[in-house]
Amino acid sequence: MFQKDYWSMDDKRLTQEAVKYHIKTEDYETDEAIQLSWKFFPRDYIIASLVGRDQALRTRWVIVISIVSLLISLAALVLSIRK
Repeated sequence: MFQKDYWSMDDKRLTQEAVKYHIKTEDYETDEAIQLSWKFFPRDYIIASLVGRDQALRTRWVIVISIVSLLISLAALVLSIRK
């Protein structure tokens, strides 16, 4: 449930994580990169995608925990009314 430290990962490890979760990792050719004849590794894009994925998963757990808590509260209310 804790945030992974994607910023401290090297490019190889970051690429492995991205491939694992089907995030595009190909080199992007920007206008500047084409002029300089080099390719750009989309590190910021990959990190933002992985962080967004982690936040979405945490949100689902919060919803599940909230629903379970609500059901427990309703069960306790019903039991207290029956007494």
